[in-house]
Amino acid sequence: MAVGWGCPGSSGRVKGLGATVTEAVVEFARPPRPLFADSDCRPGPNRLTFRTKPDDGISLSMQAKTPGPAMVSGPIELHLEHDRPRGRDTYDRLIGDALRGDPALFARQDGVMEAWRVVERVLTDRRPVVPYQRGSWGPAEADALLGSDWHWITE
Repeated sequence: MAVGWGCPGSSGRVKGLGATVTEAVVEFARPPRPLFADSDCRPGPNRLTFRTKPDDGISLSMQAKTPGPAMVSGPIELHLEHDRPRGRDTYDRLIGDALRGDPALFARQDGVMEAWRVVERVLTDRRPVVPYQRGSWGPAEADALLGSDWHWITE
């Protein structure tokens, strides 16, 4: 499936999983050969994560050379979080803007029509519902949606 600007990607939306999050993860392609790795080391992927729920933020996880003489890499993390009062949710601002008559957060009709055009294929291509255990990461059949080159990021 292509998401966005022709980039390969996937989207999942199910209820009762092990965690409730709304995020987009960009997993960068691995380099042809690791720069800081012994022959038996397989470094993890570099990832850029945009999260809107439960906490707004952006995270960058990347491999970097670990301190010391060994030529191995390890993950380092950079987290940026939106500084907002705890306990407020996104709808507070939306409702406040509506009451003040501020249209900045509201969609125009042409934008709404284009959004429906994009998702119409998904809505008309009905697939069977596959049951799964509440609190799990979903049914095994979900893995088949991505093919052999992709995987769900659940960590």
